[in-house]
Amino acid sequence: MKKRLLSFAAVLVAVCLVFTGCGQGGSGNNSSNSATENAVKEVLAKMTTRQKITQMMMLRFKTWGTGDAQEPVRQLNESQAELLKSEQFGGVIVFTENMQTAGNGAAFIENMRRANQAGNALADLLIGVDQEGGYVTRLATGTQGPGSMAIGASADTEVAKAFGALTGSELKAVGIDLDFAPSVDVNNEPANPVIGIRSFSDDAATVASMGRAFIAGLHSQGIMTAVKHFPGHGNTATDSHTGLPLVLSSLSQLEQLELVPFAEAIKGGTDVIMSAHIQFPQIEGAKYASKADGKEIYLPATLSKTILTDLLRNKMGFNGVIITDSMVMDAIAANFDATDAARLAILAGADMLLIPQETRNPDEIRSLKAEIDALTALVDKGEIPMARIDEAVTRILTLKANYNRLQLPELRDLAKVRADAAAVVGCKANHDEEWRITEKTVTLVKNEEFLPLTSGGKIVIVCPYTSEQTAINYGINKLKADGKMPASTEVSILCYNGMTSEAAKIAALADKFIAVSTVYDTNDLDPAKTDWTNFLDKLISAVHSRGGKIAVISAQLPYDLARFTDADALMAVYNARGMSKDPGDFSGDVPQFAPNLPVAVYMALGGGSPTGKLPVNVPKLNADYSYSRDILFPRGTSLTW
Repeated sequence: MKKRLLSFAAVLVAVCLVFTGCGQGGSGNNSSNSATENAVKEVLAKMTTRQKITQMMMLRFKTWGTGDAQEPVRQLNESQAELLKSEQFGGVIVFTENMQTAGNGAAFIENMRRANQAGNALADLLIGVDQEGGYVTRLATGTQGPGSMAIGASADTEVAKAFGALTGSELKAVGIDLDFAPSVDVNNEPANPVIGIRSFSDDAATVASMGRAFIAGLHSQGIMTAVKHFPGHGNTATDSHTGLPLVLSSLSQLEQLELVPFAEAIKGGTDVIMSAHIQFPQIEGAKYASKADGKEIYLPATLSKTILTDLLRNKMGFNGVIITDSMVMDAIAANFDATDAARLAILAGADMLLIPQETRNPDEIRSLKAEIDALTALVDKGEIPMARIDEAVTRILTLKANYNRLQLPELRDLAKVRADAAAVVGCKANHDEEWRITEKTVTLVKNEEFLPLTSGGKIVIVCPYTSEQTAINYGINKLKADGKMPASTEVSILCYNGMTSEAAKIAALADKFIAVSTVYDTNDLDPAKTDWTNFLDKLISAVHSRGGKIAVISAQLPYDLARFTDADALMAVYNARGMSKDPGDFSGDVPQFAPNLPVAVYMALGGGSPTGKLPVNVPKLNADYSYSRDILFPRGTSLTW
């Protein structure tokens, strides 16, 4: 297997280099020389109105079929290829369904480029992806990494930069141009159902510095960046995938918190900014009658000229590409007619529409084409000014030109495409680097002379998922392989799903325990609503009643650290995903996994010392398990041994 980057030293050299044509540089502007400007103008002049409209669209081919008969798309079918040939789309965003293996995913992307060229396209496709690292990743065999909140816990921008470069190297290997990352949302609402560990921190300055460093890492590999979700999705308890959030913050409040990381990302040269489907009534007061029930709603940021043009474009000085979040999310699709939503977004200042409609079957393709017809007619009638269209398309074409995507590339041999991608994505060298990065993120917030467990004897580790069992076992096997586990140590790993009534019996198995807590939302904190929480309460009590000790690892949202304060030690690792199978020697396509749990167990049993700092404030819990305003574990809390 081909070895790949990425020692920290190599990464730091790479990110210090100026990547030729790398977007906005440090100025926050899509700078281009006269040759680029002339080339863009030449392409724009050749485009029909319809071609300009489609250039402003980024599609997805995630599944194919109707209803329950839908299947994941792993190769381009005739209908999809014909759609790419017949129109001049700006790009396509790929998903896990398309990227099950590195080789086949790269071939899928190459075949989309071929279909685009077969239609006499005037510019290459942009291929985008949501590869934030951690909880949100799309390369099914890629190096997942510890995730944004874990990176924030490292308190080291060089770690963020290194992981950005590692991520970028794998995206480049499969032919992806644009990463919809990083999320620079400030997670200042612990009950946030959609951001959470996707955020670096609840501190604006931390998010700003980590986000800018991650951008630099991606740029070092020639990958475009799209920060999200403007003007901020961290202060909401509603998920815009399933509802239309409303945030009551004033502009001055946003400027002091949510907008800080976006301003820094602009300075750091982000190429694209993604809008949020969130209502901000103190900033945008215009209303719209929802198609769902006729009730008036405020125009969300995606459809607000006040937010996209007056604020982001004019006041904050962003001159790159503005792209919407997916237009098929319920926040938009459930409340707005698709064509009218597209019209409003374009008039608001959006340059690209992400997934304007689904393309899962011939009927949906016909519906998309009808929307293109309708938008073209609106431009021809002057209801959408041609100047606004030309402005948007010029930005898109300039971005493509800056990354050598304006001209159509030479088509590559598919066998070589597959082999080159497979040699890089998820290779052992990248996973070794991932491990080193993750070691810097493990956070200890309480330790009553319990950890590390280095004296041998019986240890029982309990977790809710069987995939977590596999991950924990991987960490233990690495500890043994590295010669860091005493021969007298005996470790048992149990999955406690459905075993609440057995807590007392399990407590009798040993006098040293490690328990994994996996909390995804506030309901998981309540033992009346979540059996797993009930089990941990009973286990901690039973272990202590027998004179034993127990550590709790907060594996997902760190706010459960306040839930298990009776434990003798508390650690946080910020991503609970396990392993479907042991990766072995990393030969072939290994399913992605989160390194957080195996690294945490490795450390807890003496493999290293934690150095992470809590990146968020953890509030005390009220009697009903809701979050109080009082802080139990302050941001920055950090212990070691």
